[in-house]
Amino acid sequence: LAASPRPEKPVKPNSALNEQEKELNQRLRRLYPAVNENETPLPRSWSPKDKFSYIGLSQNNLRVHYKGHGKTPKDAASVRATHPIPAACGVYYFEVKIISKGRDGNIFGCWQPYVF
Repeated sequence: LAASPRPEKPVKPNSALNEQEKELNQRLRRLYPAVNENETPLPRSWSPKDKFSYIGLSQNNLRVHYKGHGKTPKDAASVRATHPIPAACGVYYFEVKIISKGRDGNIFGCWQPYVF
């Protein structure tokens, strides 16, 4: 006899998360009305594909961890966002919070292309 599989229980979406995402989307539409996210999505997290091997990501790609040695310039690492900032934004605001400077405090942020 073959048993028929039980129907799976529907997964209830986390209403608090859905509400936060809805609020975020509304805020972004107000801040950047000229941006069509279907054509040019806004950056929302760090890219798991566009990062150096010494970089680890966690918390839905919102947290970056450096896993290298940090002894020489060859130990440097970087990560990019999932999407570039659309030109239609004009000015785009974001914050980065440094939680730990590491043992030697070698941290450098760069927001412009071709500065090295």
